[in-house]
Amino acid sequence: MTTGPAAPAGRSTRPELPARRRPVQAPPAGPSRVRPDDRRTEPARDARPGVRAQRPAPVAPPAAPLPPAPRPVATAPVLLRRELGDALRGLRQEQGRTLREVSGTARVSLGYLSEVERGQKEASSELLSSICGALGTPLSALLRQVSDRVALAEDLVVPDVVPADLVEDGRRPEGLVSAA
Repeated sequence: MTTGPAAPAGRSTRPELPARRRPVQAPPAGPSRVRPDDRRTEPARDARPGVRAQRPAPVAPPAAPLPPAPRPVATAPVLLRRELGDALRGLRQEQGRTLREVSGTARVSLGYLSEVERGQKEASSELLSSICGALGTPLSALLRQVSDRVALAEDLVVPDVVPADLVEDGRRPEGLVSAA
């Protein structure tokens, strides 16, 4: 018996066969799927051929939506930086001044002053003093205004009196206004 010509090294002498096609497999069996468009369900595919799963009974929509459950009223925390920023912006706008003018006088960058006014940055005492100086407002007046704002946000009533240890000989210190 004679064989064909010798095959090159590393190759088989076996004739090449056409590539085999793999059979198409059915999708894996699983629970029924809900179609969002019509809310009908597909029957679940059973592992046993010829057996169909029962379709679930259609679910009726609720007659009327239920009212939301009452929630406890949670107040947002009072942020000092926001109250300071609102007070500073109010003072600046009352004077009809721009951020650019105040930032230049206070020697603070315009962007930083803007962030302080929006309550996004915590202002240091030095920065507050500089801004108040540029606005021509005493720091104590700003802090008093902020204190009143915080008290209102907390639903507190703050009496407008000067503590006794600040009053000498029954007279009010200069610059403080009587509540009466």
